[in-house]
Parts: sequence; C-alpha cells; structure tokens
Amino acid sequence: HTARKARLWFKGKRITLVVNWPPFSLNLNPIKHVWWHLKKRLYDIFPDVAADKSQLEYARKRIESCL
Repeated sequence: HTARKARLWFKGKRITLVVNWPPFSLNLNPIKHVWWHLKKRLYDIFPDVAADKSQLEYARKRIESCL
C-alpha cells in the first residue's frame, strides 16, 4: 500500500515493503490459484460436468450436493 499512514505503520513494525511490484498481478493473487485448484479437482471428480457445459444448473446442484 502506498498511503503515507500505511507506510509509516509498516515502518514502525519493521516490515520491509517491496515497492516495485505491479499493483495488480495475477501471480500475486492467491485466491486465483485456489479457485484454479478447486476447479481442477471438481473436473477430475466430475469429468462429465466438465465436458458438458450446457447443463450448468444441473452441474452446480451436483457439485453442491457433494460439498
């Protein structure tokens, strides 16, 4: 974060910031990786759902019933 108050807080906690990271980097967004792995596991468990995207509501219900 680049707000002055945030920088001072980090400095007070002796936390080193990496200032040359891009503001929006998919590689630094852990939730994107979590969703990718979840989607892959679901497709491994339900290969027919992965193959047939025309029945999206049916697929969603099947997945929810397994959670």
